[in-house]
Amino acid sequence: AERGRTAPSTTGWKVSLPAGGPSPSENARLRPASTVACAASSASTGAARSPSTDVGETSRADSMRPVTHSAASGVWLWAAAQLALPMGIVAAGLVAASSRLLTPMGIAPEIIRQARPFLYSMACGVPAQTAFVAMRVFLQGTHRVRILAFAMLSANMVNAAANYALIYGHWGMPALGATGSGIATTLARFYMMGVLLVYVARCNRREGWQLGSYARRFYRERIVRILRLGAPVAAQIALEVGVFSATTLIAGRLGAVAVSGHQIALIMASLTFMVPLGVAQATSVRVGNAIGRRDAEAARLSGWSGIALSASFMSCSAVALWTLRLPIVHIFTRDPRVARVGVSLLAIAAVFQFFDGVQVTSIGAVRGSGNTRIAMLTDFGGWWLVGLPLGAWACFACGWGGRGVGIGLCRGSIHSLLQLPVP
Repeated sequence: AERGRTAPSTTGWKVSLPAGGPSPSENARLRPASTVACAASSASTGAARSPSTDVGETSRADSMRPVTHSAASGVWLWAAAQLALPMGIVAAGLVAASSRLLTPMGIAPEIIRQARPFLYSMACGVPAQTAFVAMRVFLQGTHRVRILAFAMLSANMVNAAANYALIYGHWGMPALGATGSGIATTLARFYMMGVLLVYVARCNRREGWQLGSYARRFYRERIVRILRLGAPVAAQIALEVGVFSATTLIAGRLGAVAVSGHQIALIMASLTFMVPLGVAQATSVRVGNAIGRRDAEAARLSGWSGIALSASFMSCSAVALWTLRLPIVHIFTRDPRVARVGVSLLAIAAVFQFFDGVQVTSIGAVRGSGNTRIAMLTDFGGWWLVGLPLGAWACFACGWGGRGVGIGLCRGSIHSLLQLPVP
C-alpha cells in the first residue's frame, strides 16, 4: 500500500475504530501518531519497490515467452533482501523515535501517553513489512500474484481478529486499546512476511530455483542500482505520504469532529484507491516485460490499457461515493456532527477519484519504463507547490474548513497528472 491513505489495508498505517464505539474525540486520538509513523516509514518500503521493473525486464529478456524464474531474478531478490533488512531496522528506529515529535507538534499530553506505546508496537513490524515488499516485487516480476492477493486478504482478517481481541479485551486477551491496535498491525505484517517466505521456499524446492546459491555474495552493484532507482520512488511516496499527513494535521487544528469526518473520507478514498494502485503495479510490470523484449508497441498498449482500466473503475466509484454518501458515513458513525462533515468531504472525494486513479496508473506505466524521477518531480509540484498551499489557504483564509483541504488535494492531483508525460 502506498501513501498515507492506506487505511483499509493491513500494510497501511491509519487506524479506524469500529462504528458505534468511540466518540469523535477518541476516534481522532491516534491520528497524529499514525500520521507521524506513516511519514517516518515510507522511505524504506518505497526503495524496496524499485527492483520490480528490473525483475520484469530480466525475466523477459531471456525469452520471448513468459517465464517464472531466471538467475537474474534470483540475484535481484537477494540484492533486495540484503538492502531491505538494514533499511527496515533503520525505519523501525525512525518510527519509534517519531514519538518524540508529538510534543513539539503541540499534541496533548494525554494523547502522547497513549501514542508512544502504539508507535513502539508499530515499529516492531516495519522490518517485516520491508521484507514483504522485497519478496512481493520479486513475485510480481515473475508473474506470481495470486499468493500476494491471498497473503494480503488473509492478513486483513488476521488484523481484524487481533484488533477485536487486543483493543477491547475479547477472547481472554487484555484490553490494550491503542497499543493493541499497533500490536495487531505488527502481527499481520509478520504473518504476510511468513506467508511469502513459505511460498518462496516451497517454489524453490519444487521447481529447482536454487535461490540458496545466490546468497553467498554481496550484490553491491545491484544494490546501488536499486538505490538509484528506488531513491526517487521512496521520495515520491514520501512526498505523497507527507502531503496527506499534513492535511490530517491541518484537519486536527479544526477539532476532533473535523478529524473524524476527514478520516471517513480518507478511508473511503483509500479503499477505492487500492484498485488503481494494483493496476498501476501490474502496468509497471507489463511495461517492463515489453521493454525487456524490446517491444515498444506492446509497452505503449500496456500503459494505455492500465490507464483505461483505472479510469473506468474510478469513474464508477466516484458515482457510488457521490450517490451513497450518507449511507457510507453511517457505516462509521451516527454522530450527526461527524456525519455532516463526512458527507461534504465524500462529495469532494468523489470528484477526486478519477484524477487520482489515472495519476497513479500513469506513474506505474512511467515507472515500468525505468523512469522513476519524473513521478517524484510531478508529485512535488502538484502536491506541495499547488495542492497543500491551496488547501491551507481555502481552509483558513477562506473559512471553508475541511472542504478547503479536500479541494486543495483534488487540484494538486489534477496538476500532478497533467505534468506526467504521455506514454
